Amino acid sequence: MRRLSRDNYFYKWSPQNKPAVRLSTGERLEVELWDHVKNSIQTENDYGPEELELINPATGPIFVEGAEPSDAVAVRILDIKLGPIGHLQLIPGFGLLTGKVPSPVTKMVPLRDGQAILGENIKLPLEPMIGLVGCTPAEEGPYTIQCGDFGGNMDNKDVRVGSVVYLPVLVHGALIGMGDAHALMGDGEVSCTGIEVDAEVTVQIDLIKGLRINRPIIETPDAWVTTGFSDSLERALAIAGEDMAHWLAEHVGLSLGEAVMLLSAVGDFRISQAVPNGAPDLNKSVRVRVPKEPIFSSSAENSSAAQPVRQERED
Repeated sequence: MRRLSRDNYFYKWSPQNKPAVRLSTGERLEVELWDHVKNSIQTENDYGPEELELINPATGPIFVEGAEPSDAVAVRILDIKLGPIGHLQLIPGFGLLTGKVPSPVTKMVPLRDGQAILGENIKLPLEPMIGLVGCTPAEEGPYTIQCGDFGGNMDNKDVRVGSVVYLPVLVHGALIGMGDAHALMGDGEVSCTGIEVDAEVTVQIDLIKGLRINRPIIETPDAWVTTGFSDSLERALAIAGEDMAHWLAEHVGLSLGEAVMLLSAVGDFRISQAVPNGAPDLNKSVRVRVPKEPIFSSSAENSSAAQPVRQERED
């Protein structure tokens, strides 16, 4: 299996970024990820860079042979191996609940025996996930701390082992980047950090010719997930909901009105990243989850139609 070192990283999405590795469809790759501040925090006296432009280095870009605009790529998350210690932070004026924090705070969090050790009596089970995965936008793009229809810093808890992230291809070769792993993160990420940690991620990347999607779609073992991004939380929720309604209508054989009613009955709308203060130029990130069973298994035809990527290879 090939390996991509974290020494290959970028902070800004650009079609001009030189590929760090070239893959054929179906290949697996081990990807090393920096934490969100490139390991600049080693003690509780460290706070990392203040510039948003130096947050979330993305490993890559990964060039997928044959990928062109109007295609999609499927990034299958096979494994996430975390480093031995992570950290949490409070940054004055940055985040949903940190407006009255007088000075920055860093807490180092050991990770061992499948737990995050926050204190003698607070030991939480690890839930590894990847905050940042996306394809390069067609035009000179934003910084990697940002998210949008291309994916990017979605901070979506469903991007975890066992999930497949479908991304729209927007430039020749897709030019995929990944980063911002978390050992544990709550929905909304209210301090704007989860338990940040470096990681090694194993992925399989498949090219899906002719699959047109507007934004990332995520398949978990038990659900389909659509995503929405906007500077308005209300608009982001509406975008994700509209995408899911159309997905249900197409793959379950419903009218759009029936799909909306079904979504109201079983859809879970969740805030992935709130970003309310300190970063007015960053989008909010949301998602909508609908369970696969029994909705997408009502018939063999409908079930297969909602699974556009081939199964994981055995090699």
